Amino acid sequence: MLHESIEEDFEGQFGVIHSNKSQNYRLSTMASFQEGNLRGIITTDIMARGLDISDITHVINFEIPEYPELYMHRIGRTGRADATGTAISFFTPREEEFKIEAEVLMNMELDIEPFPEEVEISIKLIGPEKDKQPIKFLMKKPKLDGDGAFHEKAKKNTKVNLGHSSKTKKKTHGSVNRNMLKTRDKKRKDKK
Repeated sequence: MLHESIEEDFEGQFGVIHSNKSQNYRLSTMASFQEGNLRGIITTDIMARGLDISDITHVINFEIPEYPELYMHRIGRTGRADATGTAISFFTPREEEFKIEAEVLMNMELDIEPFPEEVEISIKLIGPEKDKQPIKFLMKKPKLDGDGAFHEKAKKNTKVNLGHSSKTKKKTHGSVNRNMLKTRDKKRKDKK
């Protein structure tokens, strides 16, 4: 994971907040950051949404979110209460479309800087660098031939109703006096 790499290189300088951390740990990490005891906080997108920390000077995105509104929300943390700040976003070719959508929403083009040549690039891929399918497609069941609205009936449902009238009751319509029906049935039995 990315935060483990940063923790190794910058031991004790960054706090980590994610859903596996307790609420007390998260609050303690935020307090340490606010007090200036930490250089930064590494967090997932979901956990970052609930953070209310003032005076953030930099936001570094290690991936561009799918929805441009989320991107604006992330980088907006640097500009609260007329403050200014810097947002740095790394993105892969797979995320190029997400970057463009964010630019359209913000009505501004992002400055693109080439990656510094002196920085060693690891061959180990992290989550956003891996080629992955959107979740909505992973959840869909592949459609098989004949697996639709029109399909063969199960064998047990192919029986034909021969309709023996003597075994079914005649339907009566409207309101019927039950005593009249009893009398009529009694007369029929007496005739036989």
